[in-house]
Amino acid sequence: MKFVKNITYMSFGNLFSLIIAFISSFILIRTIGTSGYAIIGIVFSLTSIVRRFDVSFYLSLVKTNKETLKKIAFEQSFNSMNLVILLSNVIILIIITPLAIFLSLYVYHESYLVIFYLWAIFRLLFARSSKFFENALRANKNEQYVQNAVITAITFEFVLTLFLLFVLHFGVMSIFIASFFSQCIRYFINLNRIKTIVNFKLFYSKNIIKKIFSQYAFPEYLSDIMTGILFSGSLFIATIILPMHELGILTIFISIMRKLSDFFLPLWYHLMPVFSRLKKGIKSNTLLSDLIRLPQFFITLVVIFLFTIGEHIYSLYFGIALIGTYGLFLIIMAGFLIFNGVIAARSMLYSKNAYLYVLIKFMVIALHLAFFIPVGKNFGLIGICVLYTIVFITYAIGILYKLKIKLSFFDFFMLIMPFILLFGPLELSFNTNIIIFFLASLMLLLISRKRLKAIVSNIMKID
Repeated sequence: MKFVKNITYMSFGNLFSLIIAFISSFILIRTIGTSGYAIIGIVFSLTSIVRRFDVSFYLSLVKTNKETLKKIAFEQSFNSMNLVILLSNVIILIIITPLAIFLSLYVYHESYLVIFYLWAIFRLLFARSSKFFENALRANKNEQYVQNAVITAITFEFVLTLFLLFVLHFGVMSIFIASFFSQCIRYFINLNRIKTIVNFKLFYSKNIIKKIFSQYAFPEYLSDIMTGILFSGSLFIATIILPMHELGILTIFISIMRKLSDFFLPLWYHLMPVFSRLKKGIKSNTLLSDLIRLPQFFITLVVIFLFTIGEHIYSLYFGIALIGTYGLFLIIMAGFLIFNGVIAARSMLYSKNAYLYVLIKFMVIALHLAFFIPVGKNFGLIGICVLYTIVFITYAIGILYKLKIKLSFFDFFMLIMPFILLFGPLELSFNTNIIIFFLASLMLLLISRKRLKAIVSNIMKID
């Protein structure tokens, strides 16, 4: 039941974040336009790359939480990792600041970008420490406290952005200022909460850090780098080879994928310790089968939505700024949804053999990078969208192949359902598409009702 509660808390927080992001994007696309999003893409692509090259301590915090270590050992481990975060913040500040100035003046030839970079850099430093505290709370089964901080900070950021945008007329700068102060609030709330479970000290142990890095942190580090290259690294390269309008559209597509990924993130975070405790056998295989099927119902509903009324909502939401781009959006979403349909399999392989998981990831990213620049230069945004889809599908096939998972016909059909998006949306009236959407959703529910009930019943038994 603790597993289910943590999933529920995190899912609710992610849903709230998505709703706020949905409303914000609706407003911002009509005020700052694709050129404003291009500035966001240019600036945050650099800080996102730094975050992706960061060391993740989540698995380390799971393995060294209060339940697995005595109090003294737990605090020594926590404080050693915290000191590493603080010292690395100083190093990042020293290195990235002159790099941001160089990019602004000599690569993009826009001096005004310097101030945007500075806001983003200081936001990055607070975000790194805040993320570490959140992972520590999450590893010690305090997901509700994490989401309290998230919801408070996001609400504040939304209100402040509107105030700066419409009252003070700060333009794109509103987003950077509000985002910085939001991270400050998030940091101090998490800091206050983490002090209730650990005694802060300036402590460092070389042996503790060495063990943590070799066993847990290094494979996480490699995996995070690969993910960063796939999204932030590609976006950074795109700032050089794509026109500003296409760059803005790609930034929006990637931001949508990141927000939708948040719906699957709770499973990723909380399945790793479950799979790491399970031994090979019938129970493990049954659980994996159930967890592979679970996201398929949500993904199929998304596919039905995109295929029917999605284009109408897309056009209403983005307006003329993204007119004629829905076909590209469907192409990139097809691969993205197939990739997330195997999230349980990805989590299992990662928890059982992290280095094999990273090897598959590396091979897929190498394929992506090898073709990204030539495809982007010759085919523009449409070529990049097709490339993303190919990469996502290749990634999913590699995971399933290595785990030797045998899917039933029904499960295989559900997994490849997003392929229907490649044929484009139904060119019918809005009212007709609404009727088709509800009838198809009802049919899916009736067909899958018993199967879904059995899956949920089995998952509820997870501790």
